[in-house]
Amino acid sequence: LKLVRVHVCIVALGHTAMGNAATFAVGTLGVLALPDAIAMQSEALFETRENLRRLLWRLLALLMHNPLFEAFAWCLRRCCCERLSSNCRPPHSLRAQALSSSDLVLWWTSRPPPNNPFHEERYIVSWRGAPSAVSSPRAAAGAGAESGNDHCEAQAEEEEEPWREEVLEECEFEDPDASKGTSSSSSSSARRRSAVLEGLPPQASLCFRVCAVNRYGRSDWSKEEIEVDLPKVDRVTRQLAAKGLGRSRVVSSGPRFCVQCRTPQEERGEAFFADVVCRPVVGSRDCAHGPFCARCRQGVSEQVLPSCVCRALIGSWREVPIGKATSTAPPAS
Repeated sequence: LKLVRVHVCIVALGHTAMGNAATFAVGTLGVLALPDAIAMQSEALFETRENLRRLLWRLLALLMHNPLFEAFAWCLRRCCCERLSSNCRPPHSLRAQALSSSDLVLWWTSRPPPNNPFHEERYIVSWRGAPSAVSSPRAAAGAGAESGNDHCEAQAEEEEEPWREEVLEECEFEDPDASKGTSSSSSSSARRRSAVLEGLPPQASLCFRVCAVNRYGRSDWSKEEIEVDLPKVDRVTRQLAAKGLGRSRVVSSGPRFCVQCRTPQEERGEAFFADVVCRPVVGSRDCAHGPFCARCRQGVSEQVLPSCVCRALIGSWREVPIGKATSTAPPAS
């Protein structure tokens, strides 16, 4: 009889605990789902809702980095065939390096949605002859013509070389500038990607841009367009690449990106450039030392020996309007 009474007490306590847990869970979900019109009626209720939402996002972020969840997300992406994906966003930070007279490796950084671990996308490259290389023979042939001939200009625009597209097949090719252009604070999903392009026109000057695509459509083309002069040599060695042979250059870009964290800068405002007192012995010697965002500028300034991404020692900072600041602008002397 005593054992029966003890068992009944344990069952009663269990039901009570389960009831309290269910009530707490329902109450928590109710607070999380409160609209702003109701939550803002009470300051304590609004703060409670915001604190619960921040806690929930932290738990989800920890769960997303769990290896078991990553394996589950990978399987779900393969089974759903991009049905759980979001709209694509344009890639950024394009860079290329020639490997030979007709091959090159292309790097870019993806921009996946931050809150969708099931997002999938592919990438398309579009290339054509560089406008400067295409127009130079025409300019030489028409040197004796009048410079103000509108008909010739319109005909040249009509004869502009069309873009050619192909799907990129990604490969693991380490970007030597990845450590300089990325930060540990950047999203792990927005990683550096690479692909090798083969069979390009030999010894040509080509212009490249990249976009992302999935079953929901394409993104816009990357704001950056880069040009590459394919060299005459059959193979570009590390020594030749270090001298700048076959390295890409940015010829068109939209918003400026911070060289430290790759965050797009505002269209209007000030960009921070560094004035260096000692140029790097190892690293990029053609770095523009900017632009830096305000957060990265503060973080670099707090270092014992402030240094640029190219490892040059920084002496002071200068502010430049973003409309005038370019990633290829020479640093101040």
